[in-house]
Amino acid sequence: MAENDIYDSKGKYERFKANLKQFLIPPGENDRKRKYYCNNEENLVYFRHLFNKFEAKDLSYVRRNRLLESRRMVCHVAEKNLKGLDREDIDKLVTYMHSAYKTPKSKSDFIRDIKHMWKILFPEKDEKGRIEDSLVPYPVRHLSPKTEKSREKRRNDKVTSSPP
Repeated sequence: MAENDIYDSKGKYERFKANLKQFLIPPGENDRKRKYYCNNEENLVYFRHLFNKFEAKDLSYVRRNRLLESRRMVCHVAEKNLKGLDREDIDKLVTYMHSAYKTPKSKSDFIRDIKHMWKILFPEKDEKGRIEDSLVPYPVRHLSPKTEKSREKRRNDKVTSSPP
């Protein structure tokens, strides 16, 4: 069983799970905590499916919340049902993500999370109709979490032999 931490990740997860219908309501002007809301009510089914998978795998609450945050952004940007998204829609989603996340690590984590969630929600099937765990679904197959070499920055705390 996953354990709670000092930041009450379990409480945050349980509150979101209990108030899933609230995710359909756009945030008000005074609502500073919430930025995203679901544009399509059909997409709430995928949250329930993810809840079941999280509990079956016994993921930590920190990891569950991180995946849910990525899913919130996806549901906010996607205007239609997630099952019907194609590569162009995924590219629009990734474009929005680049404006929301600034660090290369958070960008690569988001792409990794999207690919992981698509494998859970919309798995590829083999010729006999069985779920194939090793294949990434087609709409997100082209995404790569690797940072382009020209965008990588050198760490500031790296020790060098030459004086600054």
